[in-house]
Amino acid sequence: SLKPGVEREVVVHGSDARLFTQLPLGRSLLADELVRSRARLRFVSTELHGLTLGVLSPSQRRALEPSARVEPCAVDVPVLSRQAARQRVGLEPQERVAVIVARLVPSKRVEVALEACQRLPGLRTIVVGDGPERAQLAGRFPSVRFVGHVERPLALAYVAAADALVSASLLEGAPTVVREARALGTPVVCLAAGDVARWAETDAGIHVVNP
Repeated sequence: SLKPGVEREVVVHGSDARLFTQLPLGRSLLADELVRSRARLRFVSTELHGLTLGVLSPSQRRALEPSARVEPCAVDVPVLSRQAARQRVGLEPQERVAVIVARLVPSKRVEVALEACQRLPGLRTIVVGDGPERAQLAGRFPSVRFVGHVERPLALAYVAAADALVSASLLEGAPTVVREARALGTPVVCLAAGDVARWAETDAGIHVVNP
């Protein structure tokens, strides 16, 4: 259990919050422990803040809400030009390239993103990531380059090399890959998941489309 008197900060991500809301007994017990230990909650998005606090009892919410805040995890990316990134990942300067970075599982909706990319003639699409859907996706989209799981520096090079990062996931709070892409100067085309639509209000490089 969490010891009273010890200051704790609990960082709440998307999967954490959604699991929390699905376990009525467990969430009540955990929330009581958080209250007793005077824990501070840090949510990575406003969506998760509302989702989590919304399922608490009135007394639990009154105790935890004053010290709860929304603050996405910091991202740290290298200084990497488009030209240098393309040289590293073997892309020609003139190619039009879209990159999808995701775990290849149904919830990431990579198939939807690929279908959208296929509608643009002359666009080369690269998928960075692995998972149980890889074989099925590779079979359906033979022109797409699947590079599998790579270390983060190489994944960031693919993002920096792209003309756009594409994401069709709807189950995100504060998607790290979107923030990394924007830190690298890569435009993003995505759906209104989590706080992305709010970010787009002040960032012209994030293009939110209807599902």
